[in-house]
Amino acid sequence: MTLSVTTSAHIPVLGDTFVVSERVNLVRIVEQDGEILQHHKTCSVHADTEQLIAKTTIPDAFVRSLPAKSYPVELSWNGAEWHYSADLLPEQMGFTGSTMPSDADDDSVEDSDQDGQPGVTVLIRVPLFGNIEVYWVQRAHTLLEGVVEPETITGQANVLVLEHQIIGASNALFKKQPTVVPVDGNTFTLERVPLGTSCQDL
Repeated sequence: MTLSVTTSAHIPVLGDTFVVSERVNLVRIVEQDGEILQHHKTCSVHADTEQLIAKTTIPDAFVRSLPAKSYPVELSWNGAEWHYSADLLPEQMGFTGSTMPSDADDDSVEDSDQDGQPGVTVLIRVPLFGNIEVYWVQRAHTLLEGVVEPETITGQANVLVLEHQIIGASNALFKKQPTVVPVDGNTFTLERVPLGTSCQDL
């Protein structure tokens, strides 16, 4: 499953830009006790910015820390095609509890990616500054609505919640909080792959 989400962002130092995040997940769909369940594990996350001056890299530790999920899938027939819907459930990283922290010293902050830094770490490479480590916390909640085809399911990814809070950075100029707003038109594609396919294969 490829999930593509675009956000409009005002990033300190860099200015206004669009960021496209593409997450590739390995998915298994099973029937259990009369219910259709979908299990997924994130294999990779890539982020591209409209501004070529900066390059964002999502470290492997970040990807490994994303939780595997299981959730029900609903299929319905409208007389012409099968409709698919799934709630990916709320997700949060870098903190515990219900209140998103704004500072690395907050007791709710945790090192989710286990790299020795607070929250989760994203790398930004900017000319003159080099590689900058940005530490943040985030939460998200997305609903999928699509149409079933013979080998694929495609549709809209409706972002209900997408929040980030920077709690630190290796360069003080990048500690300011960006303004991030999801835009309309986010998409997903579920594509059948051979049995035994691994994240490395994807």
